[in-house]
Amino acid sequence: MHYFGEENPTECGICSACKAKNNTTFDIRNTAQQILIFLNEKPQTSRDIEINLQLREHQILQTLQVLLEENKIEINHKNEYFLKKN
Repeated sequence: MHYFGEENPTECGICSACKAKNNTTFDIRNTAQQILIFLNEKPQTSRDIEINLQLREHQILQTLQVLLEENKIEINHKNEYFLKKN
């Protein structure tokens, strides 16, 4: 950002530079297991998951996406995630 003449640039969180800076590796399977156990109690929002499990937002969102794609969880009209019934 300094190259383009911006003073005191703030991180946008979406460009490749910001993503690289914030990219920390995490064990998605471990995170998924934590979330599934937490959702076993009752439906929860992503914010509830973040606060109660003390995980980073990007970890939660990436893991929730994987769990949705694997049909392990669903989302309701209140934007709460819950375990999918078999």
